[in-house]
Amino acid sequence: MIYELKNTEFDIARPLFSNFEDYQLILLSVFERNKSGRIFVNDKDNPKSGFSYLGQVFFIFAGSARNTDFSNEVRKILERDIFPNYKGHLSWFMVFYDPEWTEEIKNLFGDLSIGDGAYYEINRNERKECDSTLSPDFTIERVDKEFIEEKAYTIPEDIRIERWLSGMWESLDKFYERGFAFSIVYKKKLVVSFCHCSYLSNDNNRCEIGIATESNFRRKGLGKNLVFHTLNHCWEEGIERVGWHTDKENIASCKLAESVGFKFNRMYDIYYGSWP
Repeated sequence: MIYELKNTEFDIARPLFSNFEDYQLILLSVFERNKSGRIFVNDKDNPKSGFSYLGQVFFIFAGSARNTDFSNEVRKILERDIFPNYKGHLSWFMVFYDPEWTEEIKNLFGDLSIGDGAYYEINRNERKECDSTLSPDFTIERVDKEFIEEKAYTIPEDIRIERWLSGMWESLDKFYERGFAFSIVYKKKLVVSFCHCSYLSNDNNRCEIGIATESNFRRKGLGKNLVFHTLNHCWEEGIERVGWHTDKENIASCKLAESVGFKFNRMYDIYYGSWP
């Protein structure tokens, strides 16, 4: 059997997904009703198997994978409901899972590529101090409603500020209400780096941040300056823990995280796939 929980019932499944909540704030955002998502379990009274669809590109499988009926129902939901809705709109997705699901994931999604995700974290009491090393050609600007709507700066395609914020927060209005982001602008014209809060817990105790830098402006220390600035904002707001996701092969991202004080927390498997 399979049951889709109403959002008022999500707490039923929370213990089942507890392994993920500590390093996947997107899941915490769903449990805290800040982001839409769908959660399925095999039994409402005593769930042992769980499947969470976190919107557009993220899936999590938790608990026991030894429930054939549940897996068969998940397959139907994927093939009849989820895949058709996004085919042609989004080209890829990611699957996170408890180790027991490794073989069943292959059966559900096909032959996917596996990657090693890396999660870093920094606590407020481990903060570093850093003076800005930016030249006068570069300024740090807060990305807010005025910044986005006035469109005073040129934003390169690989920065995609509005797309990132709308995807993470589901709408710009939600971002304006609770989120924060900063950018580095070159000569008051061109946005060359962008650092944003992806998710923020209801108690404002935890958040995750991400960064994107235009390819022609990398290896110039811009990212380090911008992340320090963003972290200082986090500390001023009373945030205690900040997370950073990357992958093991992205050496530059790992080194950037470590240079500003983040500490390696864990590795985790990711299955990458494309919509059929």
